[in-house]
Amino acid sequence: MATSTPPHPAPFGAHVIYRLVRAVEDLTGAYHRWTRRQRTAEMLAALSDHELDDVGMIRGERMAPRYSMLAARKL
Repeated sequence: MATSTPPHPAPFGAHVIYRLVRAVEDLTGAYHRWTRRQRTAEMLAALSDHELDDVGMIRGERMAPRYSMLAARKL
């Protein structure tokens, strides 16, 4: 009968480093999403009323959250 040894525990402080790295990744991702939304808003603001009408929008209209998330992913 073969015996197996239990896995070694994570080194001391490894979970703290993991959480720190995840927090930095989350902040970086949030910054990039914000930048894309800002860029989209600037591009929409630069369009004429006629161009906005062509895409089915009016000046001052906010994009629905589900559509803004999709638009942010495509940029």
